[in-house]
Amino acid sequence: MMMKAPLRSTCTACILTVLLLASGCHRHRKSKSAPNTDAYSDNLHQLVEKKALPPEKVDTSKVPNLRWPNFSDYDSYVQTFYDDRNFEVAWTRDAVPTATATAFIQQFEDSAAKGLIPEDYDAPRWADRVKALNDKSADAISLFDVAMTVNVMRYISDLRIGRVNPSRFNFEVPVQDKKYDLAEFVSDNVVDATDVPKLIAGVEPDSDDYRKTEQALARYLDLAKQQQQEGAEPLPTVIA
Repeated sequence: MMMKAPLRSTCTACILTVLLLASGCHRHRKSKSAPNTDAYSDNLHQLVEKKALPPEKVDTSKVPNLRWPNFSDYDSYVQTFYDDRNFEVAWTRDAVPTATATAFIQQFEDSAAKGLIPEDYDAPRWADRVKALNDKSADAISLFDVAMTVNVMRYISDLRIGRVNPSRFNFEVPVQDKKYDLAEFVSDNVVDATDVPKLIAGVEPDSDDYRKTEQALARYLDLAKQQQQEGAEPLPTVIA
């Protein structure tokens, strides 16, 4: 007996659904960065996905190893960043920090030269995070990844528009005649960057006054170091 067409269509649809579910059925990957493992996607989901709660009830303890564990200003950017890469890790391969991640750790440590505060980007904490990766545990790898994503976004945002909530401004970084938002820029241009200092130079304001101020700051820091070495009265501290 011949199967009726509607029934055949229904059976075919069911079979296709089962096959798709069995194969994982990933969404289209939007990120232009090189593919990485999604073995830690469950951990990443738990760390970056937040329920719709009033501000006073938002859980800020999910990434407790951050100096500033409340990254609510960056929630939407971090969520989009991982959504676009189907919750693959971004900053390690085989539990080893990528060259880009290592270069950013150096940037965080040297951020005082940019008029920023290294502790704001967890500068003193990265050595322990890298060491924790030796165990190759899902928790250590996922926490490292989210901490790096949040701090890279904070660092780039602070350089680009200042230490303010990026959502209050139209955060855009023009690259090759295209304007990127923060999540897209980090995903497509930062994750696999081979020359981080050059990348950072392109993020900073293109202004002669900015460059002169940065040069003056470097001179001030050199004088402060010289004063300290000579045991002289220290230069006054500038409160951020």
